[in-house]
Amino acid sequence: MKNHYWVERDLWQIGKATKLFEVLEVCLTVVGRMPIPVAMVSGPITTGGFGSLEKNLQVFTAVIDALAKQGHNVFSQMPAENFMVQLWREWRTRGNEDYCWPLLHDFYRPLFHSGKIHTMFFIPGWEKSFGASWEHDECGKVSIQRIKLQPSFIAPLGF
Repeated sequence: MKNHYWVERDLWQIGKATKLFEVLEVCLTVVGRMPIPVAMVSGPITTGGFGSLEKNLQVFTAVIDALAKQGHNVFSQMPAENFMVQLWREWRTRGNEDYCWPLLHDFYRPLFHSGKIHTMFFIPGWEKSFGASWEHDECGKVSIQRIKLQPSFIAPLGF
């Protein structure tokens, strides 16, 4: 996996982060050094998608790489995903039945409202993911361009 725009210090800080706001701060730093316009990718990770968390993360990585090869400045949240998945698992372990709201309200919302994300690419199947559907709606609230990738985009990637 390529770490588009991430430097070693960013990866180190993500690795030692214990709070979601620390992860957000690092991600905002990475996005802040990227050339404009900045794009992101959304789609199923923990629910729906391609059948498993691991496969969904593989799809994310492949889509990010493919969009970057097309010339898009794509912010990859993949270096933060280990933290995010751990937070989601702890949320579920504590008996929470609903979605892990801190991921949406305390990470993605501030990231979208920062004004630094200009385009969101949605992986096919996004509409079956609670989180990706929320992201789609939230992007609309702050005028982030929403592009729905077609299955023909990911088919050559092997998915």
